[in-house]
Amino acid sequence: MGLLHAKLVRIAGFNLLILGAFLVSIDLLLGKYFSNSPAFGIPAAQVDVKNTYETSNIESTGGRHIAIYTRDHDGYRPYKVALPNNKLILTVGGSTTDQRWVDDHLTWQRKLENKLGIPVLNGGVDGQSSFGHLLSIENWHSKLLNPNRVEK
Repeated sequence: MGLLHAKLVRIAGFNLLILGAFLVSIDLLLGKYFSNSPAFGIPAAQVDVKNTYETSNIESTGGRHIAIYTRDHDGYRPYKVALPNNKLILTVGGSTTDQRWVDDHLTWQRKLENKLGIPVLNGGVDGQSSFGHLLSIENWHSKLLNPNRVEK
């Protein structure tokens, strides 16, 4: 019985090894690990950028639509500049905050800014994790914002 058990363990181990190699191969093939994604340059490295996107292929409204996506020297999308003692709002989030395919003047931050009359900073980063947002607040947003004046 011991010989049969050892043979079955060897066969199962070999099959698991083959299955693992197959899954790793598929993951490497389809995982796009070696692609040059524009998201690799965000958040802090991509500043002073202006991209133009043709968005007709992701909209169902028909016609040709162009979206202008810009980030200033601090890495934020356009916003109203706050006076020294005025408040501003920082929005932090992923792709629904960043809105890469939405024109600068059509983002929800611009709409909120126009409604409230105070600046709304777009600190969104496509594909960012919660841990990444904590790092971006510490390493990126803190360069512009005064931590002594942040309200929670």
